[in-house]
Amino acid sequence: MKKINNFIKSKYGLAVSFIIIFMLLLLLNSLTIWAADDYAFYNNVWLGENGFSLLRIFERSKIFYLTWTGRFLSTFINYIFLYFPKIIFNVVNAGMYTSLIYVIYKIVKKDETPNGYLSITIFLVTWLLVPSIGQVMFWQIGSVIYLWMFFLVSLLILFYTKLVKKESKIKDNLLNIILMFILGIAAGNGFETNSIVLLMFLLLVLLYNKFIIKNKTPKWSIMGFIGSLIGASTNFFSPGNSVRMQQMGSSGNIFSKVIFGAGPWFYNGIVRSKIFITLTLLILIYLIYVLSKKKSIDKKTLFTTFSVALFIGALIITIGFLLPPNLSGFLDWFYPNYIKFWFILLILGFFLILMVVTTVVNYKSFFKGTDSTTNYLTLIYTLSGILGVGSYIMTPTAWPRSYMGMSLTFIIAIIYVAQRIKLKNKYIFPVIFIIISLASAGLYCYTLKDAYNATKWNNKTKNIIKENISADEKIIYVDTFSSKSSYNGASIEKWVIPIEINGEINPDYEWINRNITNYYFKDADAWNKGRRIIGR
Repeated sequence: MKKINNFIKSKYGLAVSFIIIFMLLLLLNSLTIWAADDYAFYNNVWLGENGFSLLRIFERSKIFYLTWTGRFLSTFINYIFLYFPKIIFNVVNAGMYTSLIYVIYKIVKKDETPNGYLSITIFLVTWLLVPSIGQVMFWQIGSVIYLWMFFLVSLLILFYTKLVKKESKIKDNLLNIILMFILGIAAGNGFETNSIVLLMFLLLVLLYNKFIIKNKTPKWSIMGFIGSLIGASTNFFSPGNSVRMQQMGSSGNIFSKVIFGAGPWFYNGIVRSKIFITLTLLILIYLIYVLSKKKSIDKKTLFTTFSVALFIGALIITIGFLLPPNLSGFLDWFYPNYIKFWFILLILGFFLILMVVTTVVNYKSFFKGTDSTTNYLTLIYTLSGILGVGSYIMTPTAWPRSYMGMSLTFIIAIIYVAQRIKLKNKYIFPVIFIIISLASAGLYCYTLKDAYNATKWNNKTKNIIKENISADEKIIYVDTFSSKSSYNGASIEKWVIPIEINGEINPDYEWINRNITNYYFKDADAWNKGRRIIGR
């Protein structure tokens, strides 16, 4: 056992841990089938075209930028990878997820000693806590939008974290200034809330560096922030984003959006995205970190600890209270009673204010013995994530996957703090590691089986469709694959081939039927000609 432990904590053990993680991710990527936007994006550029063309990709990306979304970079990359066999995407995407784990590993690590346990823990925690992980880490279109774009954000978080820790080795020369500016633009143009998290993080780091530790601010860090601001602006203020918001019904003044959006926003944050559960875990881990540094606890520290515990307890009770069976059940309860809901939030807000005030008043006693860099970085990570979460109060219809960037920011903070906890009982962390390993292994095996069944269904359905097209059938009915697992990116909300309702196509999903039909008939006008592929 000792030899195994020493091996895992060696550079070879660390390398093996990343190889294993990569292979696990590659296997699941290989079993994740196309769904929804994969067909739509492919049809938009490649249907009926015979050769690869970067010019065509650029032109279609520009049209998409002007008419639907400001995420120009992810759109451009998606168009490229959709042209080539999916196996290429599978390998690159598994490498991207593995690379993200490696960057987080470098962010949270407290020393230079290799630690395979840490890399595995990061993988396990992301696996358990990232919302709708199938859609953000394995689904082809979603992976580029969420995973790949957050990877760029994570690189900036790494560079600026090292700046806070005074470990930055980036020279302040022209090349690095230009590269950081370009990276900032690319990361800023990614997913909208990721950009909000990024801008808040970079700004807080620059303010901390300038006014708290009073260090000289490197030019590369300023240009990284400016680049991120420009990149975010190209997304936020794009013509396509404006069109998209109007079509999605984003209307009303800020006051009404907050008043009526708080309930769905809170429900999405708790049940569908796990974001408030992750935040609760972060606060609890941080409290344990502070207490683990104490040789003895005085009255002020005890009072502050009690106020933090009250807030955690109030949040857990609120989470438990707001757990109806489904979103529609919650909405039926919420809209006639939104004043009662705000009363619940006001009670929760009281405990939040109590926690903040007592912590600020008693900060000398409470933080005594802790590391100031850890404290400030934890605060910066947390505030950045909270701003991103808070922005969704005005868009309460957000999908769970939209919370991915904030979830990962909280996860970075959780693991960063947990790395610095010193407990007298040396068996607690190994036991926790074993528990989350077993939970993750069970989920992975379940997901693998689910994804395998989806692949079997997909292959069978393809053959049925091809046979019917060869027989000159115009309307083709196929069985749908249905799974409620958020770990399977291709099955959530019946994204593969939606079901017909009472003989009618579900209007919310007609665009998927249309794109699947056009894709398999190899005709951009097949749907308009009366041809149909419909799930039953």
